[in-house]
Amino acid sequence: MGGLMRLKNSKKKLVMIMIFLVPLLIIQTINFNNDTDIINGGSHNLGTSADMAVEYYYNIPWLSNGDFSSQGSWYLSQEGGDSSDISQSISGGTANFIIKGEEKEFSEISGTPKYGDWNKTNNPYFSAYPDYSNIISGGMFVSHYFNEEANQNPAVRWERIVTLDDDMSNYDISSVSLDIIVNATVTTDGSDGIEGIGDIDKVADYKTGDYIRFTAWISDVDNKNRYRVAWNQTHEALGDDGTSGIMENTRLNTVSQNDFIRYLTSVLSTDNHQFKIIIEIRIHCEDNIVTNEADRFDSIYINEVNLSFTYVNRVNALTKASWNQDGPTFSSVKYNETNNITLLGASLTFNYRISESWPTSDSPNTQIIIFINNNQNPITTYLEKATTGWRTETFNVMPLISVGVDYVNFTIQLYLGDTFGLNRPITVYIDNVNLMISYQEIGIIKSPPPGIDWTPATIILSLGILAALMGLVAYVLYFQFPPLVRKVRSLRRKIKRGRSLKKPVEVENRETLIKKAIKEQLDVLKIEPRIDKAIPPMK
Repeated sequence: MGGLMRLKNSKKKLVMIMIFLVPLLIIQTINFNNDTDIINGGSHNLGTSADMAVEYYYNIPWLSNGDFSSQGSWYLSQEGGDSSDISQSISGGTANFIIKGEEKEFSEISGTPKYGDWNKTNNPYFSAYPDYSNIISGGMFVSHYFNEEANQNPAVRWERIVTLDDDMSNYDISSVSLDIIVNATVTTDGSDGIEGIGDIDKVADYKTGDYIRFTAWISDVDNKNRYRVAWNQTHEALGDDGTSGIMENTRLNTVSQNDFIRYLTSVLSTDNHQFKIIIEIRIHCEDNIVTNEADRFDSIYINEVNLSFTYVNRVNALTKASWNQDGPTFSSVKYNETNNITLLGASLTFNYRISESWPTSDSPNTQIIIFINNNQNPITTYLEKATTGWRTETFNVMPLISVGVDYVNFTIQLYLGDTFGLNRPITVYIDNVNLMISYQEIGIIKSPPPGIDWTPATIILSLGILAALMGLVAYVLYFQFPPLVRKVRSLRRKIKRGRSLKKPVEVENRETLIKKAIKEQLDVLKIEPRIDKAIPPMK
């Protein structure tokens, strides 16, 4: 009967404990839901709402591999001008712009003209040839005798087409040299001489006198553009009024270097690989009817022709070459979709140097330009400032960045601002490109819907409370009873359920129980004091 009462009392205790602990667990979970966290800066509750605003502060290097240890995320591009003028590479820990420069030389026409290299032709205005004209061992040779007959102005030309392997539209002529050596011998005595003694004074119809005119031209292959580049007229030096009839080796006069370069550039502009050189010998025999003079030109030579020129790579204006990189997008760093980003600052630094001094006089407008999101930095770096040692540029590029544009594309560009000739390659080196962007991000953390908050702290506390509750229940319903009672209760449950016992329960018989009870009483009496000693006798 006492065990039954104790069981009923235990159930009442259990119900009261459950009534107390379950609400406590729910309240604790709700409290965790409403806690405010601080992440990367600060946070505050939004009024009475459970939503929370969190401020994040970032100062991020926006570009990767800025030291160019490898190409990594960098990619190159070229536009405008002539893409062959610049090559790009990443090597030795730098990004390189190589402005191509080289110098070449043409010198195939030299020495004594040889038969088969030149084509003989006539002058369309003086179409008659001299008595004899040909290329012999000594060079281009002419002889002529005029005896007051029709062939008073004979002329002969030799032409040669020059073919170049290079496309000259990619090159500029930097220097030209033309050296033509001539000589002549004429008869000056008697009636067969040219410009005999007294001709100028005594011949009534004397005008220009007798002479030889040497001329050299360059032209395009079709003779549409032709320029005189060398000449000599001998009437003042060969047999003039009875002077010597021998003209020693003489160099023809030539145009200035600048004019020669301009002429050669012009004739090559119609055909980028070919042009023509023309050399003429024209004889003028003045008709002196009064004296019945005959003119004898014994030998006329062009015994040496030397043409050479150098040309250098032409760098074309408006050529642009760039190294580019796409940085992370702002959306990739947002905490959630409700974020508000405020840009706080953006700075750019990079190092640059050049392999040798820049030819500023030829190209004063070549520069390094920075673009971010296709917005050009207003301050550029002119190559005239570059040195062979490293220099550092620093810019505030915050105006070039907008958080409304969900990407950050970076470009460092070499811009060739002028057309000029370059006779050797020049390299511009870029290193340590660093774009730092600072910004503030305000994120709204939405409160979760009603229910259990399964954050780690909540889970740990909830499991602790649940374990304590389960332990208390186990004690109230089971462990507070003596082992024999627990066995009896278990036996009773099994009997009610009709289950058999695997192992019989040993129960002491009545006689054994009585003996144990008497023994327990006797043990108690042994330790109690004797009554006759504890209480004095009555008198």
